[in-house]
Amino acid sequence: MVELVTPTTKTELRAMLLQLRRATPREVRDTEAEALCRWLPGLVEAGQTVCAYVPVGSEPGSPALLDTLIALGARVLLPVARNGANGVPLPGPIPIVGGPVTLNHSQVTGNTATRGGGIFNSGGTVTLSATSVTGNNPDNCEPPGTIPGCTG
Repeated sequence: MVELVTPTTKTELRAMLLQLRRATPREVRDTEAEALCRWLPGLVEAGQTVCAYVPVGSEPGSPALLDTLIALGARVLLPVARNGANGVPLPGPIPIVGGPVTLNHSQVTGNTATRGGGIFNSGGTVTLSATSVTGNNPDNCEPPGTIPGCTG
């Protein structure tokens, strides 16, 4: 007889879920992420706002999920993922990793990073429409010349 041990605290439950997630083979996670992308057109309509995240390691989802949401016309909100030594969320660049991104009627200002304080383009296509990228440290866009309309 197998006896299931049910976690009694939130910390124990999180630890168990993390262990199970890490034990899931990459092929299974990839297949599940692809299936989720196929379901999105039936769940999301243009103009809707979707809160999401960029998955890291064994977290569920994929960057393709974000690309699919954008292609469907959804407004995608991503969390601030860094904190300072005092625990206060730090502003940082908008990372572009593959896929097209368009910023409409936006301001990207007051962010700090090692490179690309405003926008860091790592292989995507970025379009700025009525958008200003200014006052970011150490620069506004990186690598130089990869984002039309964005200077240093």
